[in-house]
Amino acid sequence: MPKFESPAKKEERGPSSGIRNEERFPLSDDGVHYAGQYVALVVAETIEQARYAASLIKISYAPEEPLLTMEAAVKKSEQPKKNNDEHVQLKKGDVDAALKDASLVRIEQTYITPTETHNPIEMSGTIAHWESDKKLTIYDATQFVKGVQNILARSFGLEREAVRIIRPFVGGAFGCKGAVWMHVLLAAMAAKVAGVPVKLHVTRRNMFVGAGHRTPTRQTLSLAATRDGKIQAIKHVSETLTSPVGQFTESCGSRSTGLMYESPSIRVEETVYPVNVSTPTFMRAPGECPGTYALECAMDELAIALKMDPVALRMENHADNHPTKNIPFSAKHLKEAYQLGAEKFGWSKRNPEPRSMRDGDLLVGWGMATATYPAHKMSAAAKVILRADNSATVQCATHDLGTGAYTALTRRLRKFLQNNSEFPSRK
Repeated sequence: MPKFESPAKKEERGPSSGIRNEERFPLSDDGVHYAGQYVALVVAETIEQARYAASLIKISYAPEEPLLTMEAAVKKSEQPKKNNDEHVQLKKGDVDAALKDASLVRIEQTYITPTETHNPIEMSGTIAHWESDKKLTIYDATQFVKGVQNILARSFGLEREAVRIIRPFVGGAFGCKGAVWMHVLLAAMAAKVAGVPVKLHVTRRNMFVGAGHRTPTRQTLSLAATRDGKIQAIKHVSETLTSPVGQFTESCGSRSTGLMYESPSIRVEETVYPVNVSTPTFMRAPGECPGTYALECAMDELAIALKMDPVALRMENHADNHPTKNIPFSAKHLKEAYQLGAEKFGWSKRNPEPRSMRDGDLLVGWGMATATYPAHKMSAAAKVILRADNSATVQCATHDLGTGAYTALTRRLRKFLQNNSEFPSRK
């Protein structure tokens, strides 16, 4: 088996150096930590030979009691302080005092979201080719080519420039192709041992356990407000799952309640329970998606308790500055969005009484919600080669998720060349 580096702490490398959601290396121990874990690998000349050979493998197991629920894993639970350098547990003001104030209107509700899985059209898969003992080429379905390069270079003790990642198209990702999963390392291991290029493609069935998922969540929201709708306290307690072989935090509360509405007292808590499942991962607004769902449901419940229009409630508690950092937003036009949206939608015609609005025989419900997602800014670079034959090559360590990145880059370069007279006309 090839020699790997010892797993280093993620904070020593940072997310820009690559993401390995499973901190153990494949086949590195004889324990089974979750259903779907790779325990053996067969290399053959055809897929039919490989499947038949795999069917001949007999594996003996020693049964152990698994941890599968939050309640079962409570003794191993943790409250992480940070997630990718962002604070997870937040506290501002005296939430408990406000929630005990009998003069305020209070609501408390628990919201549950299930496990959600990625299933892009193209499943995850890797082709590994060792061109020499110190040079590795990988064809991978990834949305983070530099991350794969960095992880493989460190894992196999190679210079980063000696690892080339080729990814013409991704075929859908949604987060599951951001991390380096075990099949990528296994393909490189197998190619090293066999001395030939190896293709390892994740089956549709194994996509449910081998490429991450969104953790189920249990979120309890407690809100207290004056009778005219001014929020005095927000408490957001989240419970999520991770695996015993890799820590992942969904950050439901800090990415929603931590920045959405103004309140003199805010508390955000998140507890993570390690259970015997594969490690969760990013999935379409990780944290923000389930977090804003729970918060916005609670805001609607508060609006009902106050007999107040839900748009008016949100306008009343609009945060001009960041609620927990107390710094101004670089730009924010949420009030204008509320006003314009209500006007265009005809919100003033809404009847808030349940079952009061109809379209013929159909009952009609009108609702609204606010969502948030951060804007990330990172360094980027590209290399352009201009040739005398009026052709050009652009090199950039990027990928096309199907959103047209390659087309946009091509059009941008063409427009740049056309608008700069110092370059001759180029196609």
